[in-house]
Amino acid sequence: MATGNSVLNCTNSHLANTRDLCAFVIVSDKSLGSGLRRISAVTGADAERVVQKGNDLRERISKLNHSNDSFDRDSASIEKELKSSIVPLLYRGELYGSLKHLKKEAQSLRKKLRRRKAATIGNDNNNGNDDTRRNA
Repeated sequence: MATGNSVLNCTNSHLANTRDLCAFVIVSDKSLGSGLRRISAVTGADAERVVQKGNDLRERISKLNHSNDSFDRDSASIEKELKSSIVPLLYRGELYGSLKHLKKEAQSLRKKLRRRKAATIGNDNNNGNDDTRRNA
């Protein structure tokens, strides 16, 4: 079916009424070239499972503690699972964004801790040098 410059591809997914879909979730949107897109979706119980998977990943991300020693391992595990999982398209960007934000916070926290540690070591060395000079 052609409308102006758009062409709609029939996917042989015909319904008498859209309510027959029950739950409907778009899981991907890919460009196939100039003006062509492939949109994939799931319906019914599959859609509910996909939403639940997205919610589970969202909760795991919210529980990540960037000051925890296992943060890198845990965040990498979640990112790997996110890459291999089918989740709602709207969740995918949010989840990657949340992970990216937490990683930046963790990196910033580590830099601050290194600076403090270096300053503490520098102060300890200066204190030791002062004592040495006084005793000489």
